[in-house]
Amino acid sequence: MRVALVHDWLVGMRGGEKCLEEFVRLFPESELFTLFHEPGKVSQVIEERPITTSFLNPLRRCHRYLLPLYELGMRELSSKLARRHREAPFELVISISHCAAKSARLPVPHLCYCLTPPRYLWDQFESYFATSPLRPVISLLRPLLQRADLDGSRSPDRYLAISHFVRERIFGVYGKTSEVIYPPVDTEFYSPGGGERDGFLVVNALVPYKNTDLIIESFNRSGERLTIVGSGPEEARLRALAKPNVTFKKGLSEEALREEYRSARALIFGAEEDFGITPVEAQGCGTPVIALKKGGALETVSSGETGVFFSEATVASITAGFDEFLRLEVRLSPDSCRRNAERFSRSRFMDEIRKELHSFIEREPEEQRKRAHA
Repeated sequence: MRVALVHDWLVGMRGGEKCLEEFVRLFPESELFTLFHEPGKVSQVIEERPITTSFLNPLRRCHRYLLPLYELGMRELSSKLARRHREAPFELVISISHCAAKSARLPVPHLCYCLTPPRYLWDQFESYFATSPLRPVISLLRPLLQRADLDGSRSPDRYLAISHFVRERIFGVYGKTSEVIYPPVDTEFYSPGGGERDGFLVVNALVPYKNTDLIIESFNRSGERLTIVGSGPEEARLRALAKPNVTFKKGLSEEALREEYRSARALIFGAEEDFGITPVEAQGCGTPVIALKKGGALETVSSGETGVFFSEATVASITAGFDEFLRLEVRLSPDSCRRNAERFSRSRFMDEIRKELHSFIEREPEEQRKRAHA
């Protein structure tokens, strides 16, 4: 089957790219279309496929500042997709989208694996742009960008959501129904190591909505050892906040990251995420989680069995969650964490996606014929 895979951008290997990687494995002859591609920043599995980029690609190093141009870039990318379709017709489009990829248009069935509607356009605008120099411009353009996002949401024939939390957001923002298929986590790789555990761990991008500053302040007060793995625009500010008991690491290999998970007493997860892959990776390594009681963590962490929750993104609440963890630590067994993580395995993801695709491919041509004659 000739499949076009459309992804927002390929400038790093995070949760969305790991989902894309599984779709590439499922369709090894697929072609990829994306706004931006930074060679060498994604896995070899992805890099080996033909990759077509938009006219914005020369500006990929500053892609975060080009939000007002994303939809224009997707229109141009859709034109390239259409030209390629005329040369060698595609039978299916699959978009993996947290931004503009869902807007890809082609007269063939289109399935969208939706990571989330763009949070920075809808319910988390303040969190994303509170300190951004782009705030005045984006604030002015926001109604236009929201309308463009709604228009793009009409392109897919079918939505899949990465969590029940995202399914509700898809319906609330776009009015579209969807089924939930949780993202894949490599639970064969992220497995317990059996060594000694000491200190606590944060693994996330260093951006404002992750609330890493609040976690640092809590650990500054407690004096407990904390390791923060990640990089981002907040790094200098966060380093300045941290006392000597807080250390920073970045650019780790997957093997080194796995060792961080295996050696931590718990992962601290302070953001409202749509799914959140790091809590599952940590649990795969037998490591419990102390998480904000919002978003995808409610679906991946079992309170009192594989972790504990804190109710608010405040220093006081994080500290209370930490104290609750200390009280329950002996009950949060590595075996329970591991069993919970296995619910999100790659093999489970592939089985569910195959079933969904079979149903979609069988049903959609008839649905399109009905719409054409309506």
